[in-house]
Amino acid sequence: MDFDNLLEHLHDKGILEEERKKGPFTVPRAGDDPAKFTPGQLFAMLVNPFYAGILPYPALIDDETWIGVQCRLVDHYGPELVFRGQLDAFRDVMSLVKGDDEG
Repeated sequence: MDFDNLLEHLHDKGILEEERKKGPFTVPRAGDDPAKFTPGQLFAMLVNPFYAGILPYPALIDDETWIGVQCRLVDHYGPELVFRGQLDAFRDVMSLVKGDDEG
């Protein structure tokens, strides 16, 4: 299944919207089993601006790729879910940086 088909599947089933109703999206933690990542955790990884390089973290992908992914996500989900996901991911990572993580 390619990226766009995956987005369509998740969108058609309302999976991300339902998961977001349960609480903010969170990024996976070090040591988490990738096979057990939730769709919301994968979404948080995709919208996480830290991957594009926010100090003190180096960029893992270039700006154009990160922005392109955000545009594709907005095309599939609309801006509200994507922007909420970006805020959730940013806040979650900042809690880790500050040492507030409980997970």
